[in-house]
Amino acid sequence: CLPEDGLVISPDPNELMAFTAFSCTHPNNAVMLVDTFDTLRSGVPNFLAVALALHRLGYKAIGIRLDSGDLADLSKKARRMFERTRDALGEGFDFFAKFAIAASNDLNCQKI
Repeated sequence: CLPEDGLVISPDPNELMAFTAFSCTHPNNAVMLVDTFDTLRSGVPNFLAVALALHRLGYKAIGIRLDSGDLADLSKKARRMFERTRDALGEGFDFFAKFAIAASNDLNCQKI
């Protein structure tokens, strides 16, 4: 995963274990809640690691869910991380830039 400029990646190993366990039971429809620890330094990188592993095993992750923080800003930054990862992986990984990003957290018409 290629982070935003200046962002230090620091994946939480417990989060990675949880994502791995969840993806074992949902290998073709894995949507990970990525803001439990740190969305951009841990959650998104851990999701991308699991998504790559699933791909190598013949499965496909679906995307991420954001539930806290500045949802608009985090979704844009996550999308850029998806795109940078796709670019780094090269041909055959276009789907990485197209992972779904779902937002929740007391949303209503005014917030959207």
